[in-house]
Amino acid sequence: MTAADRANPRVDPHNAYATWLHRKRTKRAIVLLHGFTNNPRQFAVLGPELHADGYNVIAPRFPYHGYRDRMTDALALMRANDVLACALEAVILAAHVAERVDVLGLSLAGTVGAWLAQRVALGQVLAISPFFGIRDLNGPGNDALTAAMDVLPNIFVWWDPIHREAMLPHHAYPRFATHALAESLVIGEAVRRREGSLRAQRLRFVLNPGDPIVNNDIAERCAADLRRRGSAVEVVHATGFPPRHDVIEPTLPDPPMTTVYPFLRELLRS
Repeated sequence: MTAADRANPRVDPHNAYATWLHRKRTKRAIVLLHGFTNNPRQFAVLGPELHADGYNVIAPRFPYHGYRDRMTDALALMRANDVLACALEAVILAAHVAERVDVLGLSLAGTVGAWLAQRVALGQVLAISPFFGIRDLNGPGNDALTAAMDVLPNIFVWWDPIHREAMLPHHAYPRFATHALAESLVIGEAVRRREGSLRAQRLRFVLNPGDPIVNNDIAERCAADLRRRGSAVEVVHATGFPPRHDVIEPTLPDPPMTTVYPFLRELLRS
């Protein structure tokens, strides 16, 4: 998978499908799922740290992400099923190299992790700042926004309208496609609406009170609904995280190596 990704001329080889593997099957593997508009380079520091902790580590690249051209229009083609199939494939590969598979995902990938937890016999899933909706919009408001973005023509929106393409990190896309954002919300809606209990042993929503983008209230309600159905779901309030959405990216100011990473590694051990 890694070789095929690096042979793809559209993909920046530094952003390709990544693995950190031991020479033998381990007790645990972890699948690292990157955030929306980022790529596996987001885990360039955390991946090796988890590998040193004894995991076999796999970080897939979601479709249409990680291209050399940061201004690519290809992201508008992303569909929910593309992302889910990619994550599921990575979990299947991880099961070949370990007795148990855990998943860690941020933002869109947090809701993908929750989707997997409902369907696959995983160990632990850490859903960090899962994207169930936009901050300050309630559930019906986010549902209406999803429907509107799905039927209206796609547009590209700057994450940072001031710095635009100079936005950090330089390996991620500085814009998002509204159609792709709608597809991301579809995954969160599928998690919220699914009946039944989890297949994973444990699902943890790791919520950052200072997150300026995602709606933590919807995540709290989703966790409460899942608990009422008999699922082992825990909400962890990460009060020590920096007040931004991407708390994983190692190249941003106030890097996460001394605060966020130790916190997440401890959660995985517990």
